[in-house]
Amino acid sequence: HLDALARDGTAFQAFGQSTWTKPSIATILTSLYASSHGAMAKPASLSDGAVTLAERVKPAGYATAGFVSNINLAPSFNFQQGFDEYEYLAPDYLMGASEASSKLILYSIVRKIWLGAKSSRSVNQYYQDSLTVNEHVLPWLAKHRQDRFFLLIHYMDPHDPYFHHPYDGEAIARVENPNPPPALADRMRELYAGEVKHVDESVGALIERSRLNVLAANR
Repeated sequence: HLDALARDGTAFQAFGQSTWTKPSIATILTSLYASSHGAMAKPASLSDGAVTLAERVKPAGYATAGFVSNINLAPSFNFQQGFDEYEYLAPDYLMGASEASSKLILYSIVRKIWLGAKSSRSVNQYYQDSLTVNEHVLPWLAKHRQDRFFLLIHYMDPHDPYFHHPYDGEAIARVENPNPPPALADRMRELYAGEVKHVDESVGALIERSRLNVLAANR
């Protein structure tokens, strides 16, 4: 599905401006280098002065929405600029913690110990996967099928931890195993490939629903 999207759509050659999510997505949304948009560190927010793509297209009558599952893109970091709707789909926090408390060092320590003690892994403990993201995105697409829109969708998978699909509790997570032994390399590659296939299927479901929405809008 990803190959078909690249083949049938419009492809651009681009160069990543960072090795991690926050500054990279900030650059994609603003066309600014990381040194200009300000979102370069874990606690940093996107600058109010940075104009996002959503802010550019709204005056032209576009509906705008964002559905993200990476905490680095949460509204608390100011990534919701210009969006009519913007939803951060958070993981299942421990002990009823909130997004704000999840950023505290103490929470990170407790989470690492708690997850390390468990023999089985659940993806929702780490992030909401592409299936869950689609559950939020698809109704929005159906609602706006006759509108011009700009829609930001950010999937976390494939991403550490690497889960086996279909989910059975197996995962290799860096938070409990920051320096995995070389003997795990082959299994990690297998799990990563499975994650790629999983998100490819989610992209396929998204494209198919979009196609059906276009047909319905043109009837």
